[in-house]
Amino acid sequence: MDKLQEILNYYKDNLQNQEIELYAGRKGQQIMHLTFDFSSEHLKHLMGLHKLEDFPGYARESSNLLLKRIERGELTLDRISGSSQFAIIESRLDCILKIKDIVTNAKKISKSIKGRFLGIEADYMLSNKDEKLGNIHLFLKKGSNNKIVPVSILNCDHNKYLEVPCSQWTILPKERIEQQNKNRQEENTKKENTSNSSQQLGNEDNKSFCAYEEKSDDGIKTELRMSNKVNAEATQIVDERNKQSQLIEQNKQTEKVNQVGHSGKQNQQNNKKGRGK
Repeated sequence: MDKLQEILNYYKDNLQNQEIELYAGRKGQQIMHLTFDFSSEHLKHLMGLHKLEDFPGYARESSNLLLKRIERGELTLDRISGSSQFAIIESRLDCILKIKDIVTNAKKISKSIKGRFLGIEADYMLSNKDEKLGNIHLFLKKGSNNKIVPVSILNCDHNKYLEVPCSQWTILPKERIEQQNKNRQEENTKKENTSNSSQQLGNEDNKSFCAYEEKSDDGIKTELRMSNKVNAEATQIVDERNKQSQLIEQNKQTEKVNQVGHSGKQNQQNNKKGRGK
Protein backbone atom coordinates (compact mmCIF):
# COMPACT_ATOMS: atom_id res chain seq x y z
CA MET A 1 0.00 0.00 0.00
CA ASP A 2 1.26 3.47 -0.83
CA LYS A 3 2.24 5.67 2.12
CA LEU A 4 -0.34 8.32 1.19
CA GLN A 5 -3.08 5.68 1.16
CA GLU A 6 -1.87 4.42 4.55
CA ILE A 7 -2.18 7.92 5.98
CA LEU A 8 -5.66 8.37 4.52
CA ASN A 9 -6.89 5.06 5.94
CA TYR A 10 -5.38 5.78 9.37
CA TYR A 11 -7.04 9.19 9.46
CA LYS A 12 -10.46 7.81 8.50
CA ASP A 13 -10.32 4.84 10.88
CA ASN A 14 -8.91 6.59 13.97
CA LEU A 15 -9.80 10.27 13.77
CA GLN A 16 -12.48 11.20 11.26
CA ASN A 17 -16.05 11.21 12.65
CA GLN A 18 -14.74 10.08 16.05
CA GLU A 19 -15.93 11.73 19.27
CA ILE A 20 -12.60 12.78 20.73
CA GLU A 21 -12.69 15.06 23.76
CA LEU A 22 -10.13 16.64 26.00
CA TYR A 23 -10.46 18.03 29.53
CA ALA A 24 -7.90 20.35 31.02
CA GLY A 25 -7.51 22.42 34.16
CA ARG A 26 -5.41 23.22 37.19
CA LYS A 27 -5.13 21.52 40.58
CA GLY A 28 -7.50 18.79 39.45
CA GLN A 29 -10.32 21.23 38.63
CA GLN A 30 -11.67 21.47 35.10
CA ILE A 31 -11.14 24.77 33.27
CA MET A 32 -11.75 23.80 29.66
CA HIS A 33 -13.49 21.10 27.67
CA LEU A 34 -12.44 20.76 24.04
CA THR A 35 -13.94 18.63 21.28
CA PHE A 36 -11.88 17.77 18.20
CA ASP A 37 -13.09 17.94 14.62
CA PHE A 38 -10.89 15.75 12.44
CA SER A 39 -12.75 16.09 9.14
CA SER A 40 -11.26 15.08 5.80
CA GLU A 41 -11.00 18.66 4.57
CA HIS A 42 -8.13 19.28 7.00
CA LEU A 43 -6.02 16.37 5.86
CA LYS A 44 -4.50 17.99 2.77
CA HIS A 45 -3.00 20.77 4.87
CA LEU A 46 -1.87 18.37 7.60
CA MET A 47 -0.02 16.24 5.04
CA GLY A 48 1.66 19.35 3.66
CA LEU A 49 0.39 18.76 0.13
CA HIS A 50 -0.43 22.46 -0.18
CA LYS A 51 3.36 22.98 -0.33
CA LEU A 52 3.67 21.16 -3.67
CA GLU A 53 4.58 24.35 -5.53
CA ASP A 54 6.40 22.36 -8.20
CA PHE A 55 3.14 20.38 -8.69
CA PRO A 56 0.73 23.34 -8.88
CA GLY A 57 -2.17 21.16 -10.03
CA TYR A 58 -2.07 19.23 -6.75
CA ALA A 59 -1.28 22.26 -4.60
CA ARG A 60 -4.38 24.15 -5.81
CA GLU A 61 -6.78 21.23 -5.91
CA SER A 62 -9.42 20.92 -3.20
CA SER A 63 -8.82 18.54 -0.34
CA ASN A 64 -11.68 16.22 -1.33
CA LEU A 65 -10.49 15.84 -4.94
CA LEU A 66 -6.91 15.30 -3.82
CA LEU A 67 -7.95 12.59 -1.37
CA LYS A 68 -9.93 10.84 -4.10
CA ARG A 69 -6.79 10.79 -6.26
CA ILE A 70 -4.91 9.19 -3.37
CA GLU A 71 -7.72 6.67 -2.86
CA ARG A 72 -7.63 5.67 -6.55
CA GLY A 73 -3.82 5.46 -6.54
CA GLU A 74 -3.38 8.38 -8.97
CA LEU A 75 -1.39 10.40 -6.44
CA THR A 76 1.39 8.46 -4.71
CA LEU A 77 4.37 9.24 -2.55
CA ASP A 78 6.70 8.13 -5.32
CA ARG A 79 5.02 10.55 -7.74
CA ILE A 80 5.83 13.58 -5.59
CA SER A 81 9.24 12.34 -4.40
CA GLY A 82 10.94 14.79 -6.79
CA SER A 83 9.35 17.83 -5.11
CA SER A 84 11.60 20.33 -3.36
CA GLN A 85 9.23 20.04 -0.36
CA PHE A 86 9.30 16.25 -0.23
CA ALA A 87 11.37 15.99 2.98
CA ILE A 88 8.96 18.27 4.86
CA ILE A 89 5.93 16.37 3.55
CA GLU A 90 7.41 12.97 4.40
CA SER A 91 8.18 14.01 7.99
CA ARG A 92 4.61 15.24 8.40
CA LEU A 93 3.23 11.91 7.21
CA ASP A 94 5.07 10.07 9.97
CA CYS A 95 3.73 12.56 12.53
CA ILE A 96 0.12 12.13 11.37
CA LEU A 97 0.35 8.43 12.27
CA LYS A 98 1.03 9.58 15.86
CA ILE A 99 -1.95 11.94 16.29
CA LYS A 100 -4.03 9.45 18.29
CA ASP A 101 -1.04 8.89 20.61
CA ILE A 102 -0.57 12.64 21.03
CA VAL A 103 -4.22 13.24 21.96
CA THR A 104 -4.17 10.27 24.34
CA ASN A 105 -0.77 10.75 26.00
CA ALA A 106 -0.13 14.51 26.03
CA LYS A 107 0.24 15.83 29.59
CA LYS A 108 -0.41 19.51 28.92
CA ILE A 109 -2.17 21.72 26.41
CA SER A 110 -0.83 25.18 25.53
CA LYS A 111 -3.01 28.14 24.57
CA SER A 112 -1.33 30.86 22.53
CA ILE A 113 -1.53 34.43 23.78
CA LYS A 114 -1.51 36.13 20.36
CA GLY A 115 -2.98 33.33 18.26
CA ARG A 116 0.42 32.18 17.02
CA PHE A 117 3.14 29.72 17.91
CA LEU A 118 6.13 31.34 16.24
CA GLY A 119 5.19 31.30 12.53
CA ILE A 120 2.16 29.00 12.86
CA GLU A 121 -1.31 30.50 13.31
CA ALA A 122 -3.00 28.39 15.96
CA ASP A 123 -4.92 28.74 19.21
CA TYR A 124 -3.77 25.53 20.90
CA MET A 125 -0.81 23.17 20.78
CA LEU A 126 -0.52 19.57 21.96
CA SER A 127 2.96 18.11 22.31
CA ASN A 128 4.33 14.65 22.86
CA LYS A 129 7.84 13.21 22.65
CA ASP A 130 8.39 10.20 20.38
CA GLU A 131 11.49 8.02 20.65
CA LYS A 132 12.14 8.08 16.90
CA LEU A 133 10.64 11.38 15.78
CA GLY A 134 11.52 13.58 18.75
CA ASN A 135 9.10 16.33 19.83
CA ILE A 136 5.84 16.19 17.87
CA HIS A 137 3.61 19.26 17.97
CA LEU A 138 -0.02 19.25 16.85
CA PHE A 139 -1.39 22.75 16.25
CA LEU A 140 -5.11 23.38 16.54
CA LYS A 141 -7.47 26.26 15.85
CA LYS A 142 -10.98 27.11 16.98
CA GLY A 143 -13.53 26.16 14.37
CA SER A 144 -16.85 27.82 13.56
CA ASN A 145 -18.78 25.03 15.32
CA ASN A 146 -17.05 25.55 18.70
CA LYS A 147 -14.74 22.62 18.01
CA ILE A 148 -10.99 22.66 17.47
CA VAL A 149 -9.56 21.61 14.12
CA PRO A 150 -5.99 20.54 13.24
CA VAL A 151 -4.08 23.09 11.15
CA SER A 152 -0.52 21.74 11.21
CA ILE A 153 1.78 19.06 12.63
CA LEU A 154 5.55 18.82 12.74
CA ASN A 155 8.44 17.24 14.61
CA CYS A 156 11.71 18.76 15.77
CA ASP A 157 14.61 18.07 18.11
CA HIS A 158 14.59 21.53 19.69
CA ASN A 159 12.21 22.97 22.29
CA LYS A 160 11.55 26.39 20.76
CA TYR A 161 7.78 25.78 20.40
CA LEU A 162 7.62 24.72 24.03
CA GLU A 163 9.27 27.97 25.07
CA VAL A 164 6.73 30.25 23.36
CA PRO A 165 4.92 32.45 25.97
CA CYS A 166 1.51 30.87 26.46
CA SER A 167 -1.00 29.61 29.00
CA GLN A 168 -0.76 25.97 29.97
CA TRP A 169 -3.25 23.59 31.53
CA THR A 170 -2.86 20.03 32.71
CA ILE A 171 -4.84 17.44 30.77
CA LEU A 172 -7.18 15.65 33.18
CA PRO A 173 -8.38 12.03 32.95
CA LYS A 174 -11.90 11.82 31.56
CA GLU A 175 -12.92 9.42 34.36
CA ARG A 176 -12.07 12.01 37.03
CA ILE A 177 -14.13 14.70 35.29
CA GLU A 178 -17.08 12.36 34.88
CA GLN A 179 -16.93 11.49 38.60
CA GLN A 180 -16.73 15.18 39.53
CA ASN A 181 -19.71 15.95 37.32
CA LYS A 182 -21.63 13.04 38.84
CA ASN A 183 -20.91 14.24 42.38
CA ARG A 184 -21.88 17.79 41.43
CA GLN A 185 -25.10 16.57 39.87
CA GLU A 186 -26.01 14.53 42.95
CA GLU A 187 -25.32 17.52 45.19
CA ASN A 188 -27.48 19.77 43.01
CA THR A 189 -30.26 17.17 43.01
CA LYS A 190 -30.11 16.98 46.81
CA LYS A 191 -30.31 20.78 47.10
CA GLU A 192 -33.17 20.86 44.61
CA ASN A 193 -35.11 18.22 46.54
CA THR A 194 -34.63 20.15 49.78
CA SER A 195 -35.76 23.33 48.09
CA ASN A 196 -38.80 21.59 46.59
CA SER A 197 -39.77 20.20 50.01
CA SER A 198 -39.59 23.65 51.57
CA GLN A 199 -41.55 25.09 48.68
CA GLN A 200 -44.18 22.36 49.02
CA LEU A 201 -44.65 23.14 52.70
CA GLY A 202 -44.99 26.80 51.84
CA ASN A 203 -47.55 25.97 49.18
CA GLU A 204 -49.60 23.97 51.69
CA ASP A 205 -49.63 26.96 54.04
CA ASN A 206 -50.62 29.21 51.17
CA LYS A 207 -53.39 26.82 50.16
CA SER A 208 -54.80 26.89 53.70
CA PHE A 209 -54.62 30.66 53.81
CA CYS A 210 -56.13 30.99 50.33
CA ALA A 211 -58.89 28.57 51.23
CA TYR A 212 -59.80 30.79 54.16
CA GLU A 213 -59.56 33.91 52.03
CA GLU A 214 -61.83 32.40 49.38
CA LYS A 215 -64.66 31.63 51.82
CA SER A 216 -67.85 33.64 51.25
CA ASP A 217 -69.18 36.09 53.80
CA ASP A 218 -72.04 33.69 54.51
CA GLY A 219 -69.56 30.91 55.23
CA ILE A 220 -67.63 33.11 57.63
CA LYS A 221 -70.84 34.23 59.32
CA THR A 222 -71.95 30.62 59.69
CA GLU A 223 -68.63 29.74 61.31
CA LEU A 224 -68.97 32.70 63.65
CA ARG A 225 -72.51 31.67 64.62
CA MET A 226 -71.39 28.13 65.28
CA SER A 227 -68.51 29.42 67.35
CA ASN A 228 -70.79 31.74 69.34
CA LYS A 229 -73.26 28.90 69.88
CA VAL A 230 -70.55 26.64 71.25
CA ASN A 231 -69.30 29.41 73.51
CA ALA A 232 -72.87 30.12 74.76
CA GLU A 233 -73.48 26.45 75.51
CA ALA A 234 -70.24 26.25 77.40
CA THR A 235 -71.13 29.37 79.38
CA GLN A 236 -74.56 27.96 80.23
CA ILE A 237 -73.03 24.72 81.49
CA VAL A 238 -70.62 26.64 83.69
CA ASP A 239 -73.45 28.83 85.08
CA GLU A 240 -75.58 25.79 85.91
CA ARG A 241 -72.67 24.15 87.68
CA ASN A 242 -72.10 27.37 89.68
CA LYS A 243 -75.81 27.49 90.65
CA GLN A 244 -75.72 23.85 91.76
CA SER A 245 -72.62 24.56 93.83
CA GLN A 246 -74.36 27.58 95.44
CA LEU A 247 -77.48 25.52 96.28
CA ILE A 248 -75.39 22.80 97.82
CA GLU A 249 -73.54 25.39 99.92
CA GLN A 250 -76.83 27.01 101.02
CA ASN A 251 -78.25 23.65 102.06
CA LYS A 252 -75.16 22.97 104.12
CA GLN A 253 -75.50 26.33 105.86
CA THR A 254 -79.24 25.68 106.58
CA GLU A 255 -78.47 22.29 108.08
CA LYS A 256 -75.85 23.84 110.36
CA VAL A 257 -78.34 26.50 111.54
CA ASN A 258 -81.01 23.88 112.23
CA GLN A 259 -78.59 21.75 114.16
CA VAL A 260 -77.60 24.72 116.33
CA GLY A 261 -81.27 25.62 117.00
CA HIS A 262 -82.16 22.06 117.96
CA SER A 263 -79.25 21.85 120.35
CA GLY A 264 -80.40 25.09 122.07
CA LYS A 265 -83.93 23.84 122.64
CA GLN A 266 -82.70 20.56 124.04
CA ASN A 267 -80.53 22.38 126.57
CA GLN A 268 -83.45 24.56 127.71
CA GLN A 269 -85.63 21.51 128.33
CA ASN A 270 -82.91 19.86 130.33
CA ASN A 271 -82.47 22.92 132.47
CA LYS A 272 -86.20 23.03 133.28
CA LYS A 273 -86.21 19.43 134.33
CA GLY A 274 -83.26 20.07 136.59
CA ARG A 275 -85.00 22.94 138.38
CA GLY A 276 -88.15 20.82 138.93
CA LYS A 277 -86.28 18.21 140.87
